[in-house]
Amino acid sequence: MFLRLSHVINKGYLSDLEKIRKIYKEDQVSEFDKHQLYNLGLLDNIGIDGKVFFYSEKKTPPPKKIHFKINEYGVLINDLLQKS
Repeated sequence: MFLRLSHVINKGYLSDLEKIRKIYKEDQVSEFDKHQLYNLGLLDNIGIDGKVFFYSEKKTPPPKKIHFKINEYGVLINDLLQKS
């Protein structure tokens, strides 16, 4: 666990890691930041918003949104940041 968390911390920036605290407190975080945290291994992908769209030349399809949740590594990083 220590080696895995060390790798995550080494791979990420402190400002990125601090965003896990915002997500933990359910504050607004951009989709880009969520993807960064996912790439660091602190979030899990829990699915894509599957909206129904009927094709029409006048309408553009709605954007699909990926949903994430904090995984065990994100919880541990959050706990470590709160202690410091």
